[in-house]
Amino acid sequence: ELADVTDLEAARKRYAGSHANKAGGVKITMTVLAMKAVVTALKSFPRFNASYDPATGEVILKKYFHLGVAVDTENGLMVPVIRNVDSK
Repeated sequence: ELADVTDLEAARKRYAGSHANKAGGVKITMTVLAMKAVVTALKSFPRFNASYDPATGEVILKKYFHLGVAVDTENGLMVPVIRNVDSK
């Protein structure tokens, strides 16, 4: 499926332009916005940010948000983990 992100891209460009010197050189990309959306969704649906402990049969709800993002590099695919995305 396709999503129309025209308005989101326009807002990203406006924000990036108005905060260019304030963000310390940090670029606001669509990936950053997607990560923000994922964290917002995980906060609304915490069972998706959980793990299962087979020894106890318990679902462990995580209170932190670490996201891996696939990145294509000259050395192949890498997945850096951005820890505590919600506080960035």
